[in-house]
Formats: sequence, C-alpha cells, structure tokens
Amino acid sequence: MRYVICFLFLLLTLIARISDADSVASTSSDPINNDIAYVNPDEHDNSYGYFIKRFDSYSVGTGNAYIYNDGAGTSSIAGTIKIRGMLNRAIQVDITNMSDAGTNTVGVFLANGTTTTGILWATDTETVYSGTQTGSINVSKPFDFIRVGVKRSGTSSADFTVRESYNRVAK
Repeated sequence: MRYVICFLFLLLTLIARISDADSVASTSSDPINNDIAYVNPDEHDNSYGYFIKRFDSYSVGTGNAYIYNDGAGTSSIAGTIKIRGMLNRAIQVDITNMSDAGTNTVGVFLANGTTTTGILWATDTETVYSGTQTGSINVSKPFDFIRVGVKRSGTSSADFTVRESYNRVAK
C-alpha cells in the first residue's frame, strides 16, 4: 500500500511540474518547455519561481543570427518565457570551446501583452563577449515576457550555456 501511495504522489508531482512548465513557456511545442524547472516556495524566505536551462553546452554556428532555444528556434515567439510578476530575474552565461576570435552575443528581449496577437520585442540588452567567458545579466525592467537569444560570428562555432532564474516571494 505504501508503494502505491508513493507512486501516486510521484505521478501527481510530475503532472504538476509539466503543467507548471506549460504555464510558463509560451507554447508547449517550444523546446524550451522541456527546460523549465518549477521551484515551490521554500522554508527560508517563501520565494518561488522557476529555473530555465535554455542552452546546455549548445554549439552555436557562425551564422550571426539569433537563436532562442536549444531547438535552434528563430520564430517570433521561440524561447518565450512568462516573467510577469517575477521580481528577481537573472541570467548566467558561459561560453566555451571557441577556436577563433569571433564574437559571441547574448541578447535579452522583452515584451508586454500576449503572444497570440503578434508580439513586439524590445531589445533590453545585447552583451558581446569576445573569447571564452562567463558572465551574468540582471534584468531589471518589469515586462510580461522574456526571451534570450545567442548568436556567433567568426569562422568556428562556440558552445553556449545559458541559465535563467526567475522568482518572487509568495503572498
């Protein structure tokens, strides 16, 4: 009986996490949907939110065009994440395995409204990294949606790891 109860609990937890990811990603068909980990309020400060593993040592070619998820998404809503109400927004970047002196750009794009009526993206920041580097970007503007894009110029690819954290204190 204990095993059945444990199994049901794990099953319900999995279903809840999948539905949480669906409520954060702009569409369930976007590969970013699989890279969202929802964090329940914790015992320290009652904050909750989600972590996004947007790219994980993802090889970016030299096309010098933004991609927004680990499915090489370039559509107008690819990689879109809801951040409405999230007070702490941070992005960590790690660039490795680069053979030439090209540039690596991480762009942060923000929007308000809905993704179904045609969204207008505002460029918040474009950070250019030369060489293998690690950095962080703080997003201070209170928009409804965010997407982070990466692009590379040069003659060889580079590996990008991008992690995002969005949280706020529960009421």
